[in-house]
Amino acid sequence: EWREHDRLAYLWPYTNGQFLVRIRDSLFLMDASLEMRPFLTLPDGLRDVQVSPDRKLTVLETDEPQPAVSDTSALGSGKPVKVIILHSGTNRAIAESHARGAIQVPLLGDGLLDTLEGKKSGTWVVRWLPFQGQPRILTEVKTDCRPTPTAVSASVAVIFGCYLDGDAHLVAAVSADGKQLWQTHWENKYVWGWFSPAENGSRFVFESLQVNRPISTFDALYPDDILAQRAGVYDTESGNLVLVKDASPVLTAGQNAALSPDGMRFAILRGGAIEVYNLPPVENPAPPAEAQSAGKGK
Repeated sequence: EWREHDRLAYLWPYTNGQFLVRIRDSLFLMDASLEMRPFLTLPDGLRDVQVSPDRKLTVLETDEPQPAVSDTSALGSGKPVKVIILHSGTNRAIAESHARGAIQVPLLGDGLLDTLEGKKSGTWVVRWLPFQGQPRILTEVKTDCRPTPTAVSASVAVIFGCYLDGDAHLVAAVSADGKQLWQTHWENKYVWGWFSPAENGSRFVFESLQVNRPISTFDALYPDDILAQRAGVYDTESGNLVLVKDASPVLTAGQNAALSPDGMRFAILRGGAIEVYNLPPVENPAPPAEAQSAGKGK
């Protein structure tokens, strides 16, 4: 048993069959023996930890030291953070930056993803920014809000967009070389999404809350609105839905479903027990027309 000291995330799949464990502002490494070994302590306070889908890179966000008196920060901007990107298993930084508050860093391969407004109204460009080399445009999407790219493997990202006059989210997958793999629409009655990819990138889990009414970004969410928490397993290259299960009890932060490193087994918390399912082999990518309809209504 572990006694944690706050409500922040504390456990991440890591490299070489290990897990990364956070206790306050210290990180530990753990393997199947469940014996924790000290790894890293952040003296300025640990705000967030992110691990890339292939487990090769780690993002650490720490508090940025502030002067005793300051009136320059905007209301609601939060405490500034220092963003550090490391090779997993080391304490050597390969990139550092600063932000006004804790942010999500979408790592893809040896770089990260960025979005810019397109030349035409209602279009957005998704770029890949390598840690070394020149930025490269991956794709352009038409959406009424800034798209949110999330890497689900070392070479594939899923991009979420929205429409002002519809009740569905645009969902598209693009590879690191700029090839669109599939595109579909997911209903907006599934909110607070959370991804869990297999380490080899073959599949990912998308877990979300199923609600009884359309919920926008600024709408309040009440316990009576929640119908279930659903976790779907998708083939990364084709977008095909492999398996869907409801998790229970409902945990609004997600993180109660996972895939094995090879994407062939799926585990989920149901009724206070952990259920494990064997999955079929990954199918070849579907033709574009089939891939576009694979996730409708899911």
